[in-house]
Amino acid sequence: MISIVRWIVYGSYTLVLIFSTTFLIFFYWTIRTYKKNDKLPTIYIYTMILCNFGLIFRGFLDGVIPEIISKDAYYWFHNPTGIYLNVFNDFVYYFPMTLTILTLAHRIYLVFFPIGKAFDSEYLKWYCFAFSMMLLTVMLIPFFSACAGSFDYYLFAFRSGCPPKVHWITQFLASYFWIVPVVCMVLNIILIFHMSLKSKKNNQMSQNSASARQAQERRLLIQSIALTTFILSHEIASFITELYIEEFFSLPELTQRAILCGRAAVVDLVCFFIYFIVTPSTRRILLEKTNTVNGKKNSVTRVKNCT
Repeated sequence: MISIVRWIVYGSYTLVLIFSTTFLIFFYWTIRTYKKNDKLPTIYIYTMILCNFGLIFRGFLDGVIPEIISKDAYYWFHNPTGIYLNVFNDFVYYFPMTLTILTLAHRIYLVFFPIGKAFDSEYLKWYCFAFSMMLLTVMLIPFFSACAGSFDYYLFAFRSGCPPKVHWITQFLASYFWIVPVVCMVLNIILIFHMSLKSKKNNQMSQNSASARQAQERRLLIQSIALTTFILSHEIASFITELYIEEFFSLPELTQRAILCGRAAVVDLVCFFIYFIVTPSTRRILLEKTNTVNGKKNSVTRVKNCT
């Protein structure tokens, strides 16, 4: 009976990874072939797709493969490669959080310079590259120290190279990096309210334009909160687990695995949630493409410049 439940847990998690992979491939193809993709934040989208692929790879490597191979085979592979894979795992996990800084700066810039060119695609590529290099540099500091470590599948914990200590950068990222997207969310909300108050003072807007603007502001507000909540979903679940750590380790081993798989599955679906569930413009494009693939007549989708 236990083996059947175990099969269900890991079978379900594997299906999540396969579904997310399929969605990412279809999403990339849709955006790549979309005729008006210059009106979409394609640099952000492609970056998020790459990170999501990395998260899925991590999911297979850390969550599925260890269930297939023996414990000895796991440590034979994990001991020499664990610290390298840990840098990769942390990078694809934390970089979407880092991108919230860039997207916030982009929105603020467009508010004050609506026709500015500082965030055109050719520059945005270099901004993303610069942010990625800064994050990678920070992560390589503990990697080259004596405290380089990795997550151990069988211990349910991070295994440091200098136990019981952990490098202070590793500790900082794990404990406080969630503050970055939260601060960006708060500033996003302030920016949205600022735009709302500014539009209300402008009496030249028609009633229809005012209603459309208010609806757009509500969508932006909901989207900002939803995106941050989803990006932080793993952190929230981790905090709850740490809060009740004794109760967590008192649970049966399979229950602990199921909880960890559930936490990981939410992160592995990040692009599906952000670009299909939360963002109406990309959802319409995806549904339109689906109808086209199925041979149905598609309607025209109008997409405004967005970030």
